[in-house]
Amino acid sequence: MENIIQIKSLKKSYTYSHLWTKTVTTALNGIDLEVKNNEIFAFIGLNGSGKTTTIKLLLGLLSRDSGSFSIFGSDSVNNNIKKKIGYLPEIPYFDKKFTPREMLRFWGSLSGISGSYLEERISIVLKYT
Repeated sequence: MENIIQIKSLKKSYTYSHLWTKTVTTALNGIDLEVKNNEIFAFIGLNGSGKTTTIKLLLGLLSRDSGSFSIFGSDSVNNNIKKKIGYLPEIPYFDKKFTPREMLRFWGSLSGISGSYLEERISIVLKYT
């Protein structure tokens, strides 16, 4: 059975500087994970356990410290991969400078969607608001 997601020894830490102090927080310390095709999978855990960090790494929104991962057999997040993934952050950001249509256009472009297909999808989504 094909792996949809495969993660090997994935590590990520955050460094915060304040005045003369540097703090390093380890978010992921060598996570290993496989999700197979047609498998039902839930990614659950306590706050601060690394779920959001893992997802952001898989989506290319953060860079990893070390380790490897693949999604749909690709080790990089390209537009073809992004078209297959939906992501809704816990706290979505809505920039007040943009209209809803402009925000959807921006988010669509992040997913590699463009042109008439994107405009068609935006029109469908806006009908439900």
